[in-house]
Amino acid sequence: MALGIATLPLAAQAAQARPALPAPPAPPATSVVYYGQSSWLGVSIADLSAAQAHALGLGSPNGALVKDVAPGSPAAKAGMEAGDVIVAFRGRPVIGVRQLSRLVRETPVHRSVAVRVIRARRPRTLRVTLAAANATWLGGHGVDAYAFHMPPMPRIHVRMPPMPPMPPMPAMPAMDFHFAFTPQAAVELGMSVEDISGQLARYFGDAADHAVLVRRVTPGSAAEHAGLHAGDLILAVGGDAVSSSQSFAAALERHAAHRFAITILRHRRRLTLHLPRISNLRPAAYNAQWAAWATAERQRAQVMNQELAADLQAHAGEWRRFRRDLEKEQVEGQRLARQIQRQVYRQMQQQRKQLRMLYRHLRRQQTIHTISSAIT
Repeated sequence: MALGIATLPLAAQAAQARPALPAPPAPPATSVVYYGQSSWLGVSIADLSAAQAHALGLGSPNGALVKDVAPGSPAAKAGMEAGDVIVAFRGRPVIGVRQLSRLVRETPVHRSVAVRVIRARRPRTLRVTLAAANATWLGGHGVDAYAFHMPPMPRIHVRMPPMPPMPPMPAMPAMDFHFAFTPQAAVELGMSVEDISGQLARYFGDAADHAVLVRRVTPGSAAEHAGLHAGDLILAVGGDAVSSSQSFAAALERHAAHRFAITILRHRRRLTLHLPRISNLRPAAYNAQWAAWATAERQRAQVMNQELAADLQAHAGEWRRFRRDLEKEQVEGQRLARQIQRQVYRQMQQQRKQLRMLYRHLRRQQTIHTISSAIT
């Protein structure tokens, strides 16, 4: 990642007649051109991988690896070399490329800062004086160096025409969604049910608000032996009124341990049918399989909790360091905000002073002009 902008020796030879430089190759995947607001360090950097950190003798992959140094840049004047690892900037530990680019960007131009690097497994501290950026360096040295100059961007004012009024949206057609839900207990009895809505609700009338519809009865099932037919409306289970598939499922589970009666509506006549115990229809293997699954899920949850606790313990120190760094960042940000406020206030005071001086000058000129007119 290239930090900031530079003026290279190519600019001095631009006026001389010579062949145009070839198009520069694309920067490598680990190098990203970064345009700073004003400050410029003059290096191309990349994040460290764990393997690189181990090869360089570092305890962690924190830091920024210097891939290239721009000729004549502040980094080059300070003695920084390709292969150095920047581990601290302005007294702040460097975690990676994004943090270092932000630190450079927030440092005022011509400010001398301490940059701590690791070179050949030995720490060094360099004093770097950041420069103002006026060109963008992409890489290379000497005649192989290539750069481009960014001209000042013009201020563009675009007047947006008023948006035409939106035409009214057409009415959406009525949608009739149908969802079928059959409880497990109903499946074991040999039937499927659904809520009553749409055209079916209009067909059954008021009864549709307090019933569920039997869609299908399995031949030879307990529901067929009890006398249930497809098209019946189930009004109650064991004396409990039902109004939806969910309430029907809950009622079945409440009465699953004993025989129970259901109230149905067939051809506008109320009938009472008797169904067997649902628990007798469930094989013993069903309950054993359920218990085994529940035990396995509890064990898996315990293992996950243990792994999570171990991860939290392992990263507790890193989180504390991150919190301290964040607090330092907040303090530094507040300090910079106060500094900017003071600078803006001083500039406003200077502008007010200049306006007052201009006003007094104009008044004097007006007075002189008035006196001259009166004399003539």
